Amino acid sequence: MKNKFKWCDNSLIYGPFFCLCLTEKEYKRQIKRCGIKNPSTFLNKNANATCHHLTNSQGKLCCIVCLGDYSNHSNLEIYGLLIHEAVHIWQQFKDWMGEDKPSVEFEAYSIQAISQELIESFDKQK
Repeated sequence: MKNKFKWCDNSLIYGPFFCLCLTEKEYKRQIKRCGIKNPSTFLNKNANATCHHLTNSQGKLCCIVCLGDYSNHSNLEIYGLLIHEAVHIWQQFKDWMGEDKPSVEFEAYSIQAISQELIESFDKQK
């Protein structure tokens, strides 16, 4: 008899899909993958980074952070930009799930986790 025991998923919430794109080509690839038609521009005017909030073809929230030319910026400046964009992901996710007053710890841990993922993605891609 086959053992049917399985560990349960330990994540408390199911958050948005999000990624970091360092090039416009990668941004367009991910937009296509999400099934988005008529995407906005890679970066907003005069921005070093932009967070796009999208709903994919399955109705799920997707956030794509785009980082422009970072060659003249220190890692500290880039991490600051990524943390800034992580806050925008959190804000959009909070609205998407209908949360008006999250606890300060829930908010802080969420922004920390999103920031760490974006920073790790940057470090792996650069």
